[in-house]
Amino acid sequence: MDITNFFKNKGLIFSLYLLFIIPLFPTNIKSIIIAFFSLILILDILKKRRVDFRPGFFFANASLYLFIIISLAYTDNLSYGFKKIETMSSLFIFPLVFSLFPEDAIKKANKNRNRYLFVYIVTITVLNTLFFVYHLGHYKETIFKHYMTVIRIAQGDYSIHPIYMSMHISVSLLFSVFLLYKEKSQKRILLILFLDMVLLFFLFLLLKKGPVLGLLLGILTFVLLKNKKQIWYLFFSIIFVCFLLVLTSSKIRQKFIELIKIETVNEKDVETTSSNIRYSLYKYGLETFKESFLFGHGIGDYRDKLIESYKDNPVLFNEKYNTHNQYLSFLISLGIIGFLIFLVSIGINLKQAYKKGNHILMVILIFYCFVMITENILEREDGVLYFSFFICFFNTIHVIESEEKPSIVNT
Repeated sequence: MDITNFFKNKGLIFSLYLLFIIPLFPTNIKSIIIAFFSLILILDILKKRRVDFRPGFFFANASLYLFIIISLAYTDNLSYGFKKIETMSSLFIFPLVFSLFPEDAIKKANKNRNRYLFVYIVTITVLNTLFFVYHLGHYKETIFKHYMTVIRIAQGDYSIHPIYMSMHISVSLLFSVFLLYKEKSQKRILLILFLDMVLLFFLFLLLKKGPVLGLLLGILTFVLLKNKKQIWYLFFSIIFVCFLLVLTSSKIRQKFIELIKIETVNEKDVETTSSNIRYSLYKYGLETFKESFLFGHGIGDYRDKLIESYKDNPVLFNEKYNTHNQYLSFLISLGIIGFLIFLVSIGINLKQAYKKGNHILMVILIFYCFVMITENILEREDGVLYFSFFICFFNTIHVIESEEKPSIVNT
């Protein structure tokens, strides 16, 4: 095979495969893969001597990042500000490269979309399995108790917070819903269902409420968009299984019981559950937001201002918590103006997805929007990279989901 001709003709499609398997690589390699993808795109543009730039797409998806850069002008802690600018750079890079994506490559990506989804599902399944087998050798008797901790601190460059791994799993399961809806081969259906069972095992092993509830909301969105009787039966079956898991597992049940009784963690005899901590963070975060309502405190200073507000709450101050709510974080750092820019960006993507029948974009967007209620996913590489990539990718390709003919629901 002529490598030069391969990259000339199929380089962009190949580099897209690399982006879908990027969770397999440590952080320093991820940046190289993104740079490689960008370089291949530039070479493709130079070869054709034509630039198909979509300014509307770019500004709709990169305007938030541009305003974040502007906020450096009224930031004192520039060191932290530039660190955040670097971490969140995916909010600029992916809108830029996909706004330049050539039409012929878009058509090829359309044809390969389901392959990309399957590759990502396999990637996340393999990654979780390898992690589990590795730690099983070290923590044979306590693996189920300590798994959430060890994947966060005992994997070197592959360490990942359970929230972000749960998000990977949930997105994989949402992808599988779209594959199963259209798949005709019984063997492939059984393979996807097997991978789903493995992923569900790890999802409930990690047991993070936000991604689980976001997954259910994403599936509900899919059901409402398709509005087929058989899919409604399947959805209620899933809800019934989840209900049984909550009833039969004390660990799972306790996680959701937390939501019934929520108190500020600084008060006497108040348990420091994740729900109580978040409730307390939101109270302090809203007070910090009110101090700089219009433009916020700036991307460099918002964290210092937030931690300063915790001074009368040792539990929060000692741990230096962030807001655990992306919307509230933008209100504090960028004010109401930056917050509205973010909402408009999300709204434009949802409107276009609905108008074009791009159901997978709608489902993924709604999933991420829900998870952002409980996590600052756009301020960590493990969150912002995949959010920006998936939103830009699915906005660029134009598979009309509403015109696809279902198969599994009719088998």
